Amino acid sequence: LYLSNNSVNVPNITGTFSSVPTGTIIYKYGYLTGHSWGYVQQSSVTVQYSDLVSGLNTYYVRGLYKSYMQNSTGTDAVGLGDSGGCVYLNDGSYKIHGNVSGLSQPPAGSATHIMYSSPIYFAIDPQNVGFTPKTN
Repeated sequence: LYLSNNSVNVPNITGTFSSVPTGTIIYKYGYLTGHSWGYVQQSSVTVQYSDLVSGLNTYYVRGLYKSYMQNSTGTDAVGLGDSGGCVYLNDGSYKIHGNVSGLSQPPAGSATHIMYSSPIYFAIDPQNVGFTPKTN
């Protein structure tokens, strides 16, 4: 995986690393906000989402990671257009950890720093007809 957007590059990914402990440094690359980095605050989090259009439906997503993210400009480190973006770490080589699944809206006028991500093992679980990520 090698992406480029506005001169920000995501490094070559060489494998996967699903389960990480609290405090692990992670990186994110998303369409809206680009590159950011931070650390895992919590694992196995359940997040409640409401239907943005009607507000009538509520959804619960379990097993997510909650991370505090930042970027070089001090602006939103994660945004609504980042969903599905790659979340990765570096343990000597770059490995996919998961994908961006959501965020926590801050108070008005504050930058968005809290990101929720889904670990890659949900996508590659062979019991759930998973897939094998293509790596370099």
